[in-house]
Amino acid sequence: MAAIMIGLDCSHPDIEEFLHIKETNHKLEHMNISILFTNEFMQAVVDGKDYTCSFFVPETGEHIEKTINAREFFKRFCKVNWDYGDPGAMFIDTIRNNNLLSGYDDYKIEISNPCSEFLGSAYTACCLGSINLYNCVDNKFSPNAEFNFEKFNNLIDIGVDALNQVLDYGRDKQPLEANKKAIDDWRNIGLGFFGLADALIALGIRYGSQDAQELLYSIAQIMMMKALDYSATLAQTYGTFGKYDWGKTKKSKMFKILKGALMYKGLYEYIEENGLANGSLISIAPTGTISLLAGGFSGGIEPMFKVSYERTTHSLEGKGETFRVFPTSIKELLEYHNLPLTLTNEEIKKKFPYIVEADEIPYSERIEMQRSVQDNIDNAISSTINLPESATPEDIFNIYMMAWEAGLKGITVFRDGCMRLSILNPKKKSEDFDNNFGEIVPMKRETNGSLPSLTYKKQSACSKLYPTITFKDDKPFEVFASVTGGCSANIATIVRLSSLALRCGVKPEKLIEELKEQKCPACKTLRGQGRKNISLSCGNAIAESLQEAIAEFNGDFKEKTNIKQPKQTVEVHEERVRKKCPECGAEIRAEGNCISCTQCSWSKCE
Repeated sequence: MAAIMIGLDCSHPDIEEFLHIKETNHKLEHMNISILFTNEFMQAVVDGKDYTCSFFVPETGEHIEKTINAREFFKRFCKVNWDYGDPGAMFIDTIRNNNLLSGYDDYKIEISNPCSEFLGSAYTACCLGSINLYNCVDNKFSPNAEFNFEKFNNLIDIGVDALNQVLDYGRDKQPLEANKKAIDDWRNIGLGFFGLADALIALGIRYGSQDAQELLYSIAQIMMMKALDYSATLAQTYGTFGKYDWGKTKKSKMFKILKGALMYKGLYEYIEENGLANGSLISIAPTGTISLLAGGFSGGIEPMFKVSYERTTHSLEGKGETFRVFPTSIKELLEYHNLPLTLTNEEIKKKFPYIVEADEIPYSERIEMQRSVQDNIDNAISSTINLPESATPEDIFNIYMMAWEAGLKGITVFRDGCMRLSILNPKKKSEDFDNNFGEIVPMKRETNGSLPSLTYKKQSACSKLYPTITFKDDKPFEVFASVTGGCSANIATIVRLSSLALRCGVKPEKLIEELKEQKCPACKTLRGQGRKNISLSCGNAIAESLQEAIAEFNGDFKEKTNIKQPKQTVEVHEERVRKKCPECGAEIRAEGNCISCTQCSWSKCE
């Protein structure tokens, strides 16, 4: 399944509806969504001012305006993100003003790829590749460990050259003429890196520390400057990208910085003389698959997910047996110090305090790590901050505000336990999928007294239904339904299974989601003829009653009727919940907006 990113500018009058679109609608269930925030809007958030959204409809000449309070909307945005993990935020002015093609009026960035590390004009090819930073460390784990910048420089040349060859190889294989033209016009590539966390371990540096930030700044700066140099060399031999114009190119903020950089004296003039073969050069992707294929390294700019993992195979799974797997850097660290591989994760971290896992790093340090490279990345960076379930909407508000103020182009946030489900915390288990059905014991029915209940009247194409929802401990407990007409046996089956699900602990919103999934053709026909009181199926009628009962019972009908519905295919949902790879059984980790196995090459994007 292909991943898709959909974004809407904060200036659009429908922005409030867009904020909630994935909560109540299945149409975008397999897509990532983001809101494109401008600097004007973010400043209005800081100042607590109103913001006027506007849209011109050229077909009718209509000009639509709507005024919202920027700060209040942004708080709601953070609450939805806290609750569901979507939408994300892109700071579109920072994106458009900080790239090598910012001086080209006909290069219009509207949205990113699904993991948000690559942004380009329409139909632009996403040609990415990455360097393993771990292999650039000499004398690993020793007091003399150091980063080999000479080797790194050579790898940058190789990387830029290789990606240009990929462009040439793939150009005629593009499906649309517009894709081919975009390659000819801009020749965008995205050279990045992976294994950063492993390189820091080899150097004895804690991820997020000041030393780590300074090293990362040097890596990014050299990467950008060396890539520019080699792209100019390629232009000298093969020509520039199709729409190259030095007068427009030198308007880029990056070239204004470069002109005064003593460390790279002469590079500005070299580019002025020869031009550039590429319109974009550096992009830090999550590298979920290639970092695993390379031998089990950390992805992109991300910290180390776990010190070790428990893995199983099909033959061992039946016996309930697992075996332990280490990232390459941890295994080689223990071997270097002649330490047994039986040490626990906590023992390893205690012995080597500079080793930290993703969920142990303060979000402020994650933002600072990304800030240290952002100015030297002409495209973008895929980065995910995982928060514990105890995190608050205010924490998410602070993260996004810090990210904007730090000049980041965007950042991803997942809170463990949110309705979309965080995919980073391997300790959290789901009762929905980790237990076998036979092991789930339903709550007992009430034999004495009565339970509070609410009854509703619903209509389908073939029957009138009177669903009744009972509550226990302030939660939906059972569902009953009286029926006139239609197939009473089928409806009785639906309510009996719904009651069993509720008494087994299935979340009501999940049950509502499943009941609403199937639509009856006869009901849809009647709805299409204007009979709005007709439910889309008998299952929909029961779901609507359950949804309304929850809202009415909680005393907040208007707000609560939009029950969050994190619809995903059972396959994807199960993978996220159990945190296990369907191929090899290893842990699953987040890579931007994708999930990938920590040991084999399996991956999936939403």
